[in-house]
Amino acid sequence: AEQLAQALSQQPKNAETRSQLATALQKLGRRDEALKVLSGGLALSENTPALLQQRVRLLLELRQPDDARETVERLLFLAPDDVTSHTLASVVFENNGELLAASDHAEKAVACDDTSADAWRALAQVRIRQERLSEAAHALRTVLTLDPNNTSDTYRQLGWICINESRNEDAIVTFTAAVENNANDASSWYGLAQAHQIVGNFAEALAAINTALKLRNGWLDALVLRGNILIAQGPDTWNDAVSQLSDALSLQPERTETRCLLSMALQRLDRRDESLQVLADGLRIVPEASDLLRLQTSSLLDLGRTENAHMACRRLSRQQPQEGIGWCLLAMVFEQNKRPGMALRALARARRCAPALPDAWLRTGWLALGKGDTRTAREAVTRL
Repeated sequence: AEQLAQALSQQPKNAETRSQLATALQKLGRRDEALKVLSGGLALSENTPALLQQRVRLLLELRQPDDARETVERLLFLAPDDVTSHTLASVVFENNGELLAASDHAEKAVACDDTSADAWRALAQVRIRQERLSEAAHALRTVLTLDPNNTSDTYRQLGWICINESRNEDAIVTFTAAVENNANDASSWYGLAQAHQIVGNFAEALAAINTALKLRNGWLDALVLRGNILIAQGPDTWNDAVSQLSDALSLQPERTETRCLLSMALQRLDRRDESLQVLADGLRIVPEASDLLRLQTSSLLDLGRTENAHMACRRLSRQQPQEGIGWCLLAMVFEQNKRPGMALRALARARRCAPALPDAWLRTGWLALGKGDTRTAREAVTRL
């Protein structure tokens, strides 16, 4: 970096030297200095696409979206037919949530050069954000063909598409390929653990998440997933799950997913009061957390604390009046209170809010049978 700085002082208009110095500073973690070097070069000559490209990448790394957008627009003006211009524009707009513009530039990048792996990567990322997963998968497979030596990120993205489409065995194969390409990528090990957990390979899932945590110590998402795996493994590891999830919760007390998992682990150990206290503490921190309210209601129902469950359920219904599961829980409250008519009314509301919710139809069928209403019971069976 020092030698490059000296060379640049003698030839300040040399764009190649300036670019190399910026790269060296960036690798040293001196990103603000790198940005000044690039900005200085652009002040001397605005018509330098290579410096603009490098500045866009650096601004994206520095998470300065407005400056990145302004710079990429200058780049597009100078080099409107260049694949890199459109690729970077797609990344900038996608980061800003402007998916239509991002899609347009990604498509133009591929049209400019359909052998550019970066262009296809940009298109895949936009398609993932647009939830057009089959197109994203096609783009990612194209990347694997074009860039077979740099596949870890691509396989990882394909793995998440497989999980989203419930192709969990394919996800295991894909994430395995990702970690084989880069064994130091914690995110790929995390994905592999998730895939193994879904299919019930708990030993493999635990091994994978342990590797992820070795690579990225204290990673909260991985700690929570490890706790979830320990719960799923069975009674022998429930105490370990409580310890793991308690540690995770101390790092981010407002995270409701962690609280729900910890509460469930405590329930399985028959530590009911502690389980309820975890939920109550969470609701003081995040009063609008519907997942905590749902679990609190069902836990209170299991304990036969019907009035407390009713209060929690009413609170849930006020917060989420269009959520079918909340009305199902209210129906369960009425069932415990021996009020089947009110339960059926709550279930009717649940079915209107969520017509495809199986539990609403199942409970409707049983209650209708109990009242001798065979027509409604038959309809419920048909829906199920």
